[in-house]
Amino acid sequence: MAEFLNVYSVGNDMEAVKLRQVLEDFEVPHTFFDFRDHPPTDEQLQRWADYLNQDFPVNTRSTLWKKSERMFMRLEPLERMEWLRKHYQVLERPIVEDENFEILITGARPERILKELCNIRL
Repeated sequence: MAEFLNVYSVGNDMEAVKLRQVLEDFEVPHTFFDFRDHPPTDEQLQRWADYLNQDFPVNTRSTLWKKSERMFMRLEPLERMEWLRKHYQVLERPIVEDENFEILITGARPERILKELCNIRL
């Protein structure tokens, strides 16, 4: 188990709320980064995309992504990163990293994250 977790998501997402609550209840040291308040850097976006074996770290099931993908692909590379920061809802989430910012898991439900990373069963 990692000694400390960095969790990236959207603060009002119900899955993120549940994950944060259980991490707090079980006193798992963590920091939560809301994409709205802490937009990801280009380096983070690229690292997450590499981990997912994708060009960009997007949730391809997102309705916004499905509606915007063609427009997005016409953008220049720097414009794409800005678009992702502005439309953070399409980013894969949650993204959980350890204290060294090594990605541990992405896009999983809280129950799976807690089981695999913290040995907590709900």
